[in-house]
Amino acid sequence: MKRGTNFGRRAFLRAAGGFMLALPVLEATHGDSWGNPQNTASIAKRFIVVFRHGGTASSVQRYPINKLGDRLDGTGPEQGHDLWAPKDPGETLVLGPIHAALEAHKSKLLLLSGVDNAAGVIQSPYLGDHRWANSTIMTSAKATESTDAAGNQIVLAQGPSLDQVLAKRLTAQTPLPFPSMNVMVDGHQYGTPFFSGPASPVNSETNPGKAFDTYLGGVGSGTPNPELVRRQAMGVSVLEGVMDGYKALQPKISSQDRQVVDAHLTQLSELERRIKTLQTVTCTPINVDHKVQDADAEHVGPIMVDIILAAMRCGLTQVATLELADIITHWLPTPFGDVAFDIGHSLHHVASDCGAKGTQFAKQQQWLDEMVANRGWCIGLFQRLLEGLDSVPEGNGTMLDNTLMLYTSEFSNGSFHSENNMPLLMAGSAGGAFRTGRHLNFNTAADPRAYQSKTGTHNLFTSILNAFGFPDAHFGIDDPGLGFKGPMPGLV
Repeated sequence: MKRGTNFGRRAFLRAAGGFMLALPVLEATHGDSWGNPQNTASIAKRFIVVFRHGGTASSVQRYPINKLGDRLDGTGPEQGHDLWAPKDPGETLVLGPIHAALEAHKSKLLLLSGVDNAAGVIQSPYLGDHRWANSTIMTSAKATESTDAAGNQIVLAQGPSLDQVLAKRLTAQTPLPFPSMNVMVDGHQYGTPFFSGPASPVNSETNPGKAFDTYLGGVGSGTPNPELVRRQAMGVSVLEGVMDGYKALQPKISSQDRQVVDAHLTQLSELERRIKTLQTVTCTPINVDHKVQDADAEHVGPIMVDIILAAMRCGLTQVATLELADIITHWLPTPFGDVAFDIGHSLHHVASDCGAKGTQFAKQQQWLDEMVANRGWCIGLFQRLLEGLDSVPEGNGTMLDNTLMLYTSEFSNGSFHSENNMPLLMAGSAGGAFRTGRHLNFNTAADPRAYQSKTGTHNLFTSILNAFGFPDAHFGIDDPGLGFKGPMPGLV
């Protein structure tokens, strides 16, 4: 522009600056409601744990951290199959038998191998014990053994579990009705993995009717939130004023400055389109049959999943846990047949006897089939959660994209009580923090029949805290035997 014109560059910058200021103010006013891809930093991140008690079907025994060991090969009394392991040991994710049902969602999964519960291995008797494993798997904490008032042995973590740490911190940032929600499919198990603090186990609700009343009992539905409607109308009005101001500048500025204005107009037009086409969200609770009993695991599981989904969609919490007891899924085919005490842990211990030299070798295939079906049902609940979150648009993706889901257990090989090579499956990316669609293998042994790792769940949990914006350098117990501290390499 030339000197002497009535509309100088400084005037243009002052005017444009005022208009540009309106856009971030507008975005801050609306927050997450508009799902604006340019404003994803404000979208709430969520964390969900699905915890299956008892372990899975694995060929790894139990070893000290970073000590070389061998995998079971099935030639002795023990079976040698690993039904959890992906079919490709490399980064390409080729799902194994237990999680094959998740094939359609593979691009949003991250499967980890070769990760030990280091805190458990270091402290547990025999490198693997039920109560010690449960107390350390989600806390990575120091644990202590004592007896309760009835004289029973108890082991309690002396630190909080990851879910409760996130619940406390996220609630401090954004107060919600429930810092976390904790529900469970009841049955045989050896203690909760969730702790709110030292020696403070978290009690999960086992009755679906009570869970509904607790978390969703006061939720209404039907009419749109009038505050959201008001903010939507205000947003369109402010945008129209900003766009009119930019258009008034166009004939008074040079072609160079007009490019800047045109770029802003394009951005504003897209934001206006998104606001006008936004469907005002109503919070619709689910219907729950209050007659369903705790012991009816077949129906309790899906109901608890739906309660979690409804609470997340209604913005009642950002953290949830679903515990699945070590049960026999009687509503599915049970090709192996009866086991001692009718509990899942007895089914695990059959693994020690169905190898080539075992007393149950003749029924090995039946055992494998039942383990796949039993664990597949649990993965089905994980899938139900995943698909429920992925069906809700949010920001430039879905609710799943802004969530991190974790599926795990206190053991890998339940028969050996192994805390090595833990079953770890994640879905979602916590807002793009992790690169999904991959398998990361931290087994450093060169021989495919061997096992060695110095990577622990404490490394994974440090990375998860970092993904949620917290600068922790280490999570859990501080012990020289951990292998290494700090975040897990390769996740981002």
